[in-house]
Amino acid sequence: MKSAVLAMLAVLALVSVAVAAPPMNDPDTVVAETRQELLDVERLLRWHDVSQLTAEQRAARRRALDELHRYAIAGVFPHNHTSLEAKPIFVDEHGTLCAFANLLAFSGRSDFVKHVAASHNDAKVADLAEDPEIVSWSRETGISIDEASSIQRPAYPITPREEPIAPTSTTTRVRG
Repeated sequence: MKSAVLAMLAVLALVSVAVAAPPMNDPDTVVAETRQELLDVERLLRWHDVSQLTAEQRAARRRALDELHRYAIAGVFPHNHTSLEAKPIFVDEHGTLCAFANLLAFSGRSDFVKHVAASHNDAKVADLAEDPEIVSWSRETGISIDEASSIQRPAYPITPREEPIAPTSTTTRVRG
């Protein structure tokens, strides 16, 4: 009788662990979905009317959107291995930047990316909208804060741990 009770408790413990564990998302599916979201955003932003921008802003915007395209195609996106809830990740534990952080680093703001990653790694663009670095970047690139918000994936679901993907020439990594 005692062994039956212990066996039942062991089964209940396993069931409670299985129920409490967060659902893992297939990394390949997350990559495919993120890639498509970013390519859709890039396409949409290329269609926005930019006639009010200066020639310098239009050129900087084009370069930023070209970099966004390269980033999306490369398919090296942050992983959420730590939070049970989906959330934005500015820079993951492997040093992989989100799309928005990548554009900031691409424009020469790697120190700012490191600062945000260290102080508020789940920051949304809206959280940073009044920061002088973001205001300056937005003015230089002609990409509005609302447009930048559409570039940043709102949340990365939890994914199983795996070996980090080696950076390619089209991805930017920031190390401490």
